[in-house]
Amino acid sequence: AVVSTQSTGESEDNEKTRSLTQELDNWFPLVGVTVIDKHLTITGTNLPTNEQVLCCMIANMNIRSGKKLRESSKAVLKEVKTFYEKAKIPILADTKLAERIEALFDEMKAILKVNPDRRQKSSYLDKVAKFKDKLKKTAQFWPRNPWGRLEFEEDKKFLGSMMTDRVASFGPIDKKQAMKELKIAKRKK
Repeated sequence: AVVSTQSTGESEDNEKTRSLTQELDNWFPLVGVTVIDKHLTITGTNLPTNEQVLCCMIANMNIRSGKKLRESSKAVLKEVKTFYEKAKIPILADTKLAERIEALFDEMKAILKVNPDRRQKSSYLDKVAKFKDKLKKTAQFWPRNPWGRLEFEEDKKFLGSMMTDRVASFGPIDKKQAMKELKIAKRKK
């Protein structure tokens, strides 16, 4: 009998995914989140936080769904875009948005790759603390100067709140803004 010693690459990919999943299981108790299937969708009445985006990314990459990095970032991209469209906030192009989502994931992976012996050093703990703070902030997927692209004052106030204290929220339908948009559309006709 002839036994092939060539690797198909699939077992290596599965092994990498398994080790990443084990690392993630170790990481997220530190952050205070356990990624489960409910994280496949992003919910809320604010623009998503970096934590929500990262949890959605990880849930999409979970072994059960079997998605790769690019597929997962596209799925997260769709989730994020719904919030920006609902809030009428300008958003980056899809490729740039996917890059930012993947960069957030890569930043987390870099923290996970640190040798366990070095994880008690102050420099590592500072890096983890900064990353935890970043997770609580709004995921910044708007273009460089969004203010010029926003027509309504309510949208400007909402985005300002998302950049700072995250107090503002949006409802299912913004009646005042819908009326303004209807009047504008009638004038243009």
